[in-house]
Amino acid sequence: MFSLVSCRKLISTEYENVEVTIIDEYHRGVYVTPIRSGKVTTMITHPAVYRITVEYDNVEYIINGRNTYNKYKDKIGQITIGTLEIRTYDDGTVKYDITELQ
Repeated sequence: MFSLVSCRKLISTEYENVEVTIIDEYHRGVYVTPIRSGKVTTMITHPAVYRITVEYDNVEYIINGRNTYNKYKDKIGQITIGTLEIRTYDDGTVKYDITELQ
């Protein structure tokens, strides 16, 4: 016997500006890893990572992106305005995410 479980459906998305605290920054530069297979060496490029971690309502959120990193990397411990995305689903579930910093 098979039971089909329905997927929940997004019914609304709202945005709200909230105060967030910048709690961490992380940067890893681009690097290349050589992979040898027999007589052939292939270079695998790993992209740079730019990440700012913020806290809102005792929950940590990660904001990725070079521009955001460059703007906030020296502002650990400071408060700024973040955009809170509130997604509501038809099963009553509500998901929160900080999507960007002002």
